[in-house]
Amino acid sequence: MAEKAKELAALGTTDCAKCTGACCKRVDLVTGEVHRCQYLSEDNSCNIYEDRPIACRLDKAWTTEHMKQVHCTACQLSEWHKIPIGEAVAGL
Repeated sequence: MAEKAKELAALGTTDCAKCTGACCKRVDLVTGEVHRCQYLSEDNSCNIYEDRPIACRLDKAWTTEHMKQVHCTACQLSEWHKIPIGEAVAGL
């Protein structure tokens, strides 16, 4: 558990200007490969942000700063450790 706390401390606070696009990447559970959304640009911004699908929009449960922090942290842990997002959330 101490190792996970170190990882979370290293992430710091969520700053959308420094977004890694982690929530737009998914781990293939068979191969462990990380796949980027086709609309994610090289600078990790969304090329279709204004017209993005409903699945890409955070619902009201994620709109507080704390919940945005949790969401971004879970997405980053999922990408870094190549684990499903559900496992990353469960480990927080």
